Amino acid sequence: MKKLIQKLIFAFPASFAALIFPKLVFAQVQIGPTFNSRYQTQEGIGQIVSLFLSNAGIVAGVVFLFLLIVAGYTMINGAGSGDPKKFAQGKDIIIFAFIGFLIIFAAYWIIQIIELITGLDIV
Repeated sequence: MKKLIQKLIFAFPASFAALIFPKLVFAQVQIGPTFNSRYQTQEGIGQIVSLFLSNAGIVAGVVFLFLLIVAGYTMINGAGSGDPKKFAQGKDIIIFAFIGFLIIFAAYWIIQIIELITGLDIV
């Protein structure tokens, strides 16, 4: 029994802490006013997820721009040194960055359509 408790403590520290100190672990924190969010009434983890989802498009755009810059630099270096592998690697980075951005963009609009059809407020 003692070994089982030790395994639980080391394997699941957050779960163990939640059993001992539930008010500390599951504290309701208002973070909406800090980030000037429209989600002023939600509390806890749900509020953090809503903040992240509402800004996911901005983060995706910044990451996409960064990957385009890196890919362009890789392609220029590959073309300048005559290394076709570097050029192809830069081309692949652009393709994968565009596909990733397209997936995030499509997911956002699918959520918006679901909200419109069902009347639920998801994001």
